[in-house]
Amino acid sequence: MTSVLNVDSIAAKDGTSPVELTKQSAATVTVAGSDAAALLESLNVSSGTDHGTGDYSYNLTNALSASTLVKCVTGCCLGYQYIVRVMSARASTTVLDLNLIDTSAANQDAAHGAAVHGDLA
Repeated sequence: MTSVLNVDSIAAKDGTSPVELTKQSAATVTVAGSDAAALLESLNVSSGTDHGTGDYSYNLTNALSASTLVKCVTGCCLGYQYIVRVMSARASTTVLDLNLIDTSAANQDAAHGAAVHGDLA
């Protein structure tokens, strides 16, 4: 027999804590940033900084565990053939450091997005 669960929202018992996922993984950080690191949409990101052409960092609201820094980070630039790569210059458990490059490895400014999957500290 197939069951269907239709809900508008799911909340923890206290109404404010995140819901615990069992045997699943959700993004712990998501960011959509402008070509000047302005936050367009975000989860667990408090602010962005534009350090120069194609060089951005995002301050996290809640720290990641140290092991999350080597876990899955994905990024994209819609409409461009740029590569979003995670840099280590400023990266830490509280900062996501991104660099946008084109196919010739030159830095480029563009709106971009990224997601981190892993554990919070």
